[in-house]
Amino acid sequence: MSDILPPILPGGSPRLAAAPALTNYRNDRPLTTLYQRPPRQEPQWLCSVRRVDAGGRVIEKRLLPALGWRPGGRLGYELEGTMVIVGSFGDPELWITAAGDLRLPARFRRKAGFNTSDRILLAAHLTEGILLMFGPGAVDEMITRQRRTATPSGGGR
Repeated sequence: MSDILPPILPGGSPRLAAAPALTNYRNDRPLTTLYQRPPRQEPQWLCSVRRVDAGGRVIEKRLLPALGWRPGGRLGYELEGTMVIVGSFGDPELWITAAGDLRLPARFRRKAGFNTSDRILLAAHLTEGILLMFGPGAVDEMITRQRRTATPSGGGR
């Protein structure tokens, strides 16, 4: 078996030249198409709903560290209607406890209208470094306002 086989080239053999073409159309599509995920838009706000405990703490282990707020940090706030804006500004009346929880003094809770065991909506904007807090009344007001402005889709009650 030391014989070398001659190469088989298209059109080089009378049998291959007589064979009909396998396709009669031209396919310009690429051989493979790789799946590409659509670009994901990162959310501007990270949100969470947490309860105010009996000690006036809001236990939130994800948003506060994401904002760069560490235990011992002191924070100020502004009230805008039913919304509270918390950040590194104003008089530091709030603070992060040693356990990493947000401590809300009783005077602040009275001003903001937060009661023990209220669930509050927290919305953190990482680039601005602020935390928005909405009590039950504020959330109800937002939903009612949004529902009033939404156009009916025909299927809801």
